[in-house]
Amino acid sequence: MLIAIVDDISAESDEIKEILHSIAVKQCMTSDISYFESGELFLNDFKNNAFDIIFMDIYMNGITGMETAKEIRRTDKHCLLIFLTTSMEHMLEAFSCNDFEYIQKPVNEERVIMVITNALHILPTETQYIKFTSNRQTVRLLYSDFVATVSADHYLNITDCNNKIYKIRQTLSEFTKSLEKDSRFLQINKGIVVNMNHIFSIEDNTCTMKNGQTFPVKVRDSLKIKKIWCQYGFHHIHNDQKRRRQ
Repeated sequence: MLIAIVDDISAESDEIKEILHSIAVKQCMTSDISYFESGELFLNDFKNNAFDIIFMDIYMNGITGMETAKEIRRTDKHCLLIFLTTSMEHMLEAFSCNDFEYIQKPVNEERVIMVITNALHILPTETQYIKFTSNRQTVRLLYSDFVATVSADHYLNITDCNNKIYKIRQTLSEFTKSLEKDSRFLQINKGIVVNMNHIFSIEDNTCTMKNGQTFPVKVRDSLKIKKIWCQYGFHHIHNDQKRRRQ
């Protein structure tokens, strides 16, 4: 797990850190824990999908934990936010930040263990991320946020759901190796792979994505590619209806 603790009281952060290390040992998993003593310092270093879990103190010098959380949610919708506070009066406001949990101080070890255990049940596994380096930064892009990648001159241009484009030096075959077993990804032309969940239409040998991007579809395989996309869509509609009936 990649975890951040944002708290201006280092003694309380150290206490949480010890509990988390203990949980990691018992669960036989690795954890990378980063500490930030203010919301400003955290936001200066923050990158989308950089952390699985963020422990956020609400009352801090400078910008509050709630203000920091709102900035996080502008770009990162997936990390689990766990608020730390001495008061429960901000609980309703925390809901607006799509928080995962709310832990009251002083921190209770059993409460942290319960929260982390619950988090482990819903956190994506490592195979649900595409990990690459772009502009000297390590990026962990969720499969669900990946829209498309296009190869050009020994580079790949990767688009995410926020229309951000990452440029990396890698072959398409190397990049898509980890995606091969996931049915949502489809190669529609030489050097072009898209996430079918983000396709808006396939018409006239053109694939139009929901974000407005368009890509040429291989003419010889155009009907086959459109059929694969349609079947994929029907399959997911069927599964959604099945889950609703359960």
